[in-house]
Amino acid sequence: MPEKDSMDTALKIDRFGHFKLWHGAGSAVVAISFSSVFGGCLPCKIFGTNSSIMRTVGYSVFSAIFNVGWAAAQVSHMYWSMVNCITLNPTSRVVLASCRNAFTMVANLTLYAVALAVFSASKSRTRIDIENEVETNVPGKVRQRISWAHWFKKVLYYQVAVLYMLTRLVTNVSQALLAFYVINDLQMGQSSKAVVPAIIYICSFVVSVILQEMTWTGNRLKVFFTAGSVLWIFSGAGILILPSSMHNIMYLLSVTIGVANALMTVNALS
Repeated sequence: MPEKDSMDTALKIDRFGHFKLWHGAGSAVVAISFSSVFGGCLPCKIFGTNSSIMRTVGYSVFSAIFNVGWAAAQVSHMYWSMVNCITLNPTSRVVLASCRNAFTMVANLTLYAVALAVFSASKSRTRIDIENEVETNVPGKVRQRISWAHWFKKVLYYQVAVLYMLTRLVTNVSQALLAFYVINDLQMGQSSKAVVPAIIYICSFVVSVILQEMTWTGNRLKVFFTAGSVLWIFSGAGILILPSSMHNIMYLLSVTIGVANALMTVNALS
């Protein structure tokens, strides 16, 4: 029988491999379903009809498939599983979450750089070592897989679920709705649809990089998450009362939103 440490490492590698399979399969499903949603009504082309019922069924089915694939990729890799499997150290987890958040910002900034170019041309208005850590087993005790129903008896399960749900809600609102807000409510120029989100992502990127260089404890995670939450409350209040005649203040609010997003996302995941 192999030594306990070797067995634990093998178990983690095995689980990590399963995560990669889920992530790969989820990514493939997302690629197929996403292109089907935005590439036209595929069932309409297959059955040779363009009725509203067929379009509704077609888009609904592929949207549902997309959400299944997205959940598989998201849960297995993008947020919780791989980070927690790689390391138990709070500082290392923040570093990994910060790296992921930073590269997400880079990807989104690239998108908004392209959008800015399109809107502008349009005529319309210290290095930290990350170690793989293994849990220490108590001699004589056998590892047992916890039942899935076990978590529903834990208060912490619901605390984490609510915390993560609200964090994602906040960041998704800033990503999806601000472009409509600056155009429809603040009456800003078309380029602002790219500039405002770009400022948010740049600030999030900078904060994510800074967070990597800090040493983390549970209390510090809570303090920084709370700071991000307070920043977002003030930013949201500013958005609520901001008149269109003072729309330039939105650029300042974009800075605070970007900082708040990074503080909340990185610390919530860590």
